[in-house]
Amino acid sequence: MKVSSSDNFDVCICGGGIAGLVLAFSLAQSGYRIFIAEKNESFNSNGADVLKPSGIEIFEKLGLLEKLVQREARERRFVQIFHNGSLATEIDYQKENKRGYFLLVPYKVVLTLLLEELQELDNVCIAFNSPMTRLVWGDDESTVKEVVFNHETVIKCRILVGADGLKSAVREAIGIPAEIEYYTQSMYFHHFPMVDSVDQCNRLYVDEKGGLAYFYPISNTQFRCVIGFQRPEDRKIFEEGNLAQLKIRLAEFVTASNDALGILGEMNKFATFPLCKMHVSKYYRNNVVLLGNAAHAVHPITGQGMNLAIEDASVLSTCLNDYFQGFASLSLALENFQNTREFTNASVIQYGHRLVNSFGSNDEFCKMLNPKLQTSNRETIVLEAV
Repeated sequence: MKVSSSDNFDVCICGGGIAGLVLAFSLAQSGYRIFIAEKNESFNSNGADVLKPSGIEIFEKLGLLEKLVQREARERRFVQIFHNGSLATEIDYQKENKRGYFLLVPYKVVLTLLLEELQELDNVCIAFNSPMTRLVWGDDESTVKEVVFNHETVIKCRILVGADGLKSAVREAIGIPAEIEYYTQSMYFHHFPMVDSVDQCNRLYVDEKGGLAYFYPISNTQFRCVIGFQRPEDRKIFEEGNLAQLKIRLAEFVTASNDALGILGEMNKFATFPLCKMHVSKYYRNNVVLLGNAAHAVHPITGQGMNLAIEDASVLSTCLNDYFQGFASLSLALENFQNTREFTNASVIQYGHRLVNSFGSNDEFCKMLNPKLQTSNRETIVLEAV
């Protein structure tokens, strides 16, 4: 779709991550005109590779699950979790969740599928290299009338969605504060050729010193290695590129994945990201709404970040459809969105925070570990237990 300055869109979405693309596809299926602006030249392919039952259900509703499975998504039932080298628990998805399984699929594969589907739709426009530079307010100075990108492209829209991540420009522009609490731990990840132990089972290891290692397949031929240490230990190992020291340290608590340790290498190719928690008190302001990581961030120990974003997008799509169909005012629709999602997001964020701070004690860690939450169970009684 070509865009001119006179074009009017129903929804303008800033950010081309999983939340923005799921929302765009869901709304576009109903015929609404959607503009997606991504500030970079391509979508960021670094993201979660685990699709939990809550996310699987939404992809099924969107009619995309079968296509995703055909792209080498791997179905898994079990996850083994270790503390100080000993098996703390084995989570069986068939016991904890009606879906009974989760999917392992690279984040890039999920985004590529959504992008391809969106590009087939005549009512969707996708613009790369398009950072938001300013908002144009209406005469009442309360609602956004236009969005300016790259200081020149002007988009008129009824609703603006900030799906632009932790450092959201949209959130800053509408003045919603966000208190970001960074953890004293960093994570590093890279992929390697498949080994037998990872091919057999997903295994997550933590130890009392704050170490973490997770090994899981991302295809039939490769696995992802995710490693985390407390500072300054992480800096000493990774900034110095000390592979031997890394393997010695991991061997202290990684006990059932020796073949994975043996294949680790090329430390300079590990990507890294900071860990934090964040949850804004207000998800929207007038005709602007925040989505996914623009509104909240959770520790990846929960394996829930991507799935919370997908859930957010699905609920927001329903709420906005109510508005477009005349069943609710915009303020009521966005209030319903926040009321529906706030408790779930807050509960999972708090759960992750408590779990990552329980590494120091095996008893405390096992007590905090909640298999139903880990498998994305969203029953109120489960969330209230946090």
